[in-house]
This record gives sequence, structure tokens and C-alpha cells, in this order.
Amino acid sequence: ELLREGVGLNRLRDPWGKPYIFEFGINNAYFTVNVKSAGPDGRFEIDSRHAGDDFIVWRAMIDSFQDTRAKLDDAISKYFRAASRVSGNENELAQALSQVGIDWASVRDPWGHRCYATFRSEARYIDQVTIQSYARYNETPKQKTEITSIPEQVNYIFVRSAGADGKEGTEDDFNLTTLSRIAAESAGKSAAAKVLQRASTVSGATGAITGSVADSNDAVIANTKIIATNKASSISFETQSRDDGRYSLINLPAGLYEVQFHATGFSRTVFTDVPVFSSNITLLNATLSVGAVSEMVTVAAGGAPIVETSQSQISRIAELPLNGRNSLAKLGAGVVTKPGGISTPRLREYFPETLVWQPSIETDAQGRAQLKFKLADNITTWKVGVVASTIDGEIGLAEKELRAFQPFFIEHDPPRVLTEGDEIMLPVVLRNYLDKSQAVDLEIKPEKWFALLGPSRKRSEIAPGDSTRELFGFRAIAPMVDGRQRITATGEESDSIEKPISVHPDGQEMIDSASQVFNDSGTLELTIPATAITNTTRAELKIYPNLMAHIFEGVEAIMQRPYGCAEQTISSTYPSLMVLRYHGRRAEDFPAIAERARRYLQAGYERLLNYRNENGGFSYWGRGDADLALTGYALRFLNDARELIAIDEDVIQETREWLIKQQRQDGSWPAHSWSVGEDKTRTLSLTSFIARVLASATKTGGDKT
Repeated sequence: ELLREGVGLNRLRDPWGKPYIFEFGINNAYFTVNVKSAGPDGRFEIDSRHAGDDFIVWRAMIDSFQDTRAKLDDAISKYFRAASRVSGNENELAQALSQVGIDWASVRDPWGHRCYATFRSEARYIDQVTIQSYARYNETPKQKTEITSIPEQVNYIFVRSAGADGKEGTEDDFNLTTLSRIAAESAGKSAAAKVLQRASTVSGATGAITGSVADSNDAVIANTKIIATNKASSISFETQSRDDGRYSLINLPAGLYEVQFHATGFSRTVFTDVPVFSSNITLLNATLSVGAVSEMVTVAAGGAPIVETSQSQISRIAELPLNGRNSLAKLGAGVVTKPGGISTPRLREYFPETLVWQPSIETDAQGRAQLKFKLADNITTWKVGVVASTIDGEIGLAEKELRAFQPFFIEHDPPRVLTEGDEIMLPVVLRNYLDKSQAVDLEIKPEKWFALLGPSRKRSEIAPGDSTRELFGFRAIAPMVDGRQRITATGEESDSIEKPISVHPDGQEMIDSASQVFNDSGTLELTIPATAITNTTRAELKIYPNLMAHIFEGVEAIMQRPYGCAEQTISSTYPSLMVLRYHGRRAEDFPAIAERARRYLQAGYERLLNYRNENGGFSYWGRGDADLALTGYALRFLNDARELIAIDEDVIQETREWLIKQQRQDGSWPAHSWSVGEDKTRTLSLTSFIARVLASATKTGGDKT
């Protein structure tokens, strides 16, 4: 390529007159080209770990998967439109790709290895905003905003590479692309779920704009040219509407866009300030008016996680129905109506991340059980999951959604932490899902830890099916831990919400400690500097009966339920093992701690078995080749745990045998790095570790190795 431009590689020189070297490599999905200079000494270092004065002059990264990614995205979109669902396993994925002439077995990563796929489904809760420009005949057009809260079900397909080693399930695996579809959504004004015809969801720093183009009679307009221009970079993206009037602009960098619609015989329509968010879709439906080419209609869009925009001339505004999902929990209990139509709101202040966790519940003979719990104050959709088993071991799973909602509410989302002296303008959103306007008095309750920068009360009016935003400015003036901030809206329908905010002093935290061994009495001296901020000094005194009590306190603090991959499962379970080992026969003195530790240890053992291969080794995620270091770590854990809980001796024996089979003739166990092959330094460490684990583990029958 350079020779065609009249540039010869051999003639290129660095500032010291030395030739460059060109390095070609692979970095995840990218082919890389590095142009390096040897620096002032003119010598290239052989060992890459000691770069010396070598440096990279120029680097290029070429996305090797770009064309394949686009083909896969198009194939999944076509399959979804035909089948109204996303592939749920590799067989279905291969079938979907074959329909557009793509052989899944031939899809390769940059190293030429076959790709593999993983699948996931998740629910999320979003606000859908519809912005309409409307008017009666001969009137000036006005803008109406309608907000509908909807839960969405998103299905993901992760096309993955096995990395440089070509082995699935190892640490160098990575995603080549993420394909997804919003499979279904349920809106508050529609009890039934509907399947969405949308473009593939994109991940990373890009989003998408999708929608449809129609005329004023709802007839679709094909071959409309749509141009989206990023307002910050001025980069334009172009597409055309299909025969069904739909279009998609995918992989758009996040930001604000100007979107133009050009169709022969229709006025040019322009939407300004159309937001595109990372990993989200903006719905933009356009209704074009018949007119000359020179005519232009401009509509301004407002920002929201998903924006559905349409422009048309309509004669009336449809009412916003209030019927919601069948499983609907109303949060309006406790509202007292006073004469004159003003209500006193119930304070919402309980906002947990997890509403209920009930690890065990027993049903009656008909399989029925009742669980009572306090409903949180969140305006959201809770997903309830139940796992049940029969006496003979049959397992059943069920999921149900419980939507907590009220037709008028405040959104108050302050920063969790501030620094003393911070000044912010706090946005408070009022949402009205009623079929009539609401005029409310909005008030922020003064507190000692902040000073208002403006009035504490405001008057606001919210149209039906609309929202509005008010701002309260305040300055944090005093340190506070979980200071309360209350916002109240009072009217015919009212709401009150309170959230915690902590204020840190404007300085650097300094911690000093002193310790002493004493019998009857003792004195501890600490020096507080003169520059310490007033009212920020805190002291804590702990007295331990012995040194082990101090150590045990730290171990107990890190006890937690096992989680994550195989290595994380072992590491998160070991503190529980250490607690039980320390207590030994004195566990009855600490029944609550000992029971929790034993429960976590049993859960960790059972979870670890899910990552065990048939050959006796352990892999990080339960698929792919077993890992030497991880298997050694697992054997050590199993050997330690057998003293405290029941462990299958066959598992220990098969793990030992697998490790012994991996030993080379020189007695070592090799440690490989995906970038440099075998690492001899790591091989020495791994060999020492496995040898020690095998030496400490007992064979079935009680003999030592």
C-alpha cells in the first residue's frame, strides 16, 4: 500500500537516522500495527518486559470483526422480525444465521478460532416519552409530552472469542460483539405486553435511532432518506426507510443529533436535539406532510432514556388511560383528604434494593404458602422469583412481577454524598399520570446541614399525562451522616419523599490510633492537630480480651455468601471456614456466627461443584479446559473443608489424580500466559504451590502423599 503512494518502508528513518521496525499483532477484536523506534541508543530491546528507550511512533488498530458484526446484526434483526423472538441457544443461532447465508461454524475470531455464544435475558424499567406537535385547524402548533413507565424484557446474545489460547472458558476470552433485542414491553396504559419491532440494541458507547415514517393518513412512506448529524462532531449517518416504512440507524456515538427526513412530494422534516444514549435506543417516528421540497418542519425533542417522537397535525388529545398491569400495588394508602380538595401525603422514605429475601418457607399440602411483607416506597416493578422443591427432589421455578405505582408522584434523586461547601441545583421531577391537570405547592423542608439558595416553596402545574421539573438550589454547610432531605408536593393529589444525603468535611481525613495492653486501667493518648475542622473529630474505643479476638473480628467481618466464578467462590467461602476452624468445639458459645459460617461453607462447597469438569479438574466458569492453579486451589479448599462438613471423598481423590496426571516428566507443572506462552517464573511458583497442596492432602483411606 505504501509503495503505491511512493513510500518505501526501508527508506523511513527515525530522528536518529535508524530504521523503524513494524510489529503486527492482535488486541482482542483488533489487528494492530505498531511502528517502533529504537530510541537514542539505536538498539531494539529483545525482552519486551524491559523496553529501555524504545518507543512507539505510530499505532493503528483495525477492527477485524467489523464486517462480520454488521452481518450478524442484520441476520438477527431479520430472524426477529420473522420469528418475533431471539435465538436462545447456539443451535437456534446457527439456524437464524443460515437463513441469510451465514455458516455459524465458519464465523472466526482474529486468530482463526471458532467463535462461541452465550445467552442472557434481563428485565429493566424505563420511561417512554412521546413528544407530539399538535394543533387545531388555523391554530399555532403546540407541544405535548406524554410519559409512560414501562418494564422491558431484553434478550442478549454474546458472540465470544476463546482468545489467543483457543480454549473456551479461560481468562483471555472476550466478547466480539453483543447482539440484543427488546423482546417485549408492558406499558401502564396497556395491560397486555406487546412485541416491539426495533433495531438491535448496541452495547458500549453507542446507541441507535429507529422508528417509522408515514404520512398524515398513517400510510407508510418507503425510501425516505434519513440523515442524522451529531451536533458535537458534525458527523452524519444516513439510511433509508424500508418497504414497511421502518428504518434503523445503529452504532451511533452517544450525543445529541439533528435528524432530517427527505421524501419526494413531502415537506422536509427536521428533528433537533434528539438524544442518543449509550446502549439504548431512541424511538423517532415521523409523520410527513405533503408539500414542496423547500418546505421544512422543525420539531425539538426533549432528553429521556428512550424518546419516542412524532410530528403531526391532530384535532384533539387522546386521554391517558390509567388501567395498568394486573399485578398492581397502589402506594396511595394513608392519604387523608381535607376539605377544599387538598390531601395530606404519606411520606415515602423506604427504598431498599431488595424487597424480600426469604430463604425458606414451607407450603401446605396443596403447595400454597402465604408471605407477608412491607411494600417499599419505590415506584417500580419488582420481580418476584420462587424456587420450590418436592420431598422427592423435583424442582419448580416461577417468576411474577409486582408493580408498585401511584398516578402522581415526585422523583427526588439527590447525590448520595456531598462535600461541605458544595452548591448544587437539585432537580425535582413531578409526574402526573392522571387524566386531569394538577396544581401543587412544592416545598423542600429546611434542615440544619444545608442552606437554601432560593425560595423553599414553589407553585407548579402539571398537565395530564405530562411531567415538569423544578429546581431547588442549596449549599451544604455542615458535616452530616445520612442527613434527611424531604420534598413535599401538596394539592388534590399529593406526595412526599425523603432521601438520605451525607456531607463530608472539606478536608483530608486523618486517622490516628493507639493501643496498649493493660490489666486494671490504662491511658491512651492521641494528638489532634490545631488545623482540625471543628466538629469533625470522632473517637472509637475497642477492648479485646486477647489477640485472637482482634483477629477473629476481622475474619468475621469478611464472611459473606459465596458468589462469582470458581476462584471467587473459594475465596469468598474461606473466611467462613476459618471462623468454624477457630471456634472448633466451642461453637456452642457463638451459635449465631457458627451457624452462619457453616451455612456459607456448605453453600460454597455445593457451588464449587458446578465448576468441576468430568475429568476431575476445575474451570473458572464450568466450561472449557480445567485450570491447574484453580484446581490446586480447589483441592486445598476441599481438604480443609472436610474437617468441618461432609465432603465427597471421590471428588478429592479425582481432583488429586487429575493434578498428578498433569505433572511433566521433570516434575513441574507448567504455567502459561496467553501473550508469551510458558512463563518459567510462574511455572516455579505454580509447581511449588501444587506440590504443597498435594503433600498436605490425604488420600482416601487416610494416607499422606
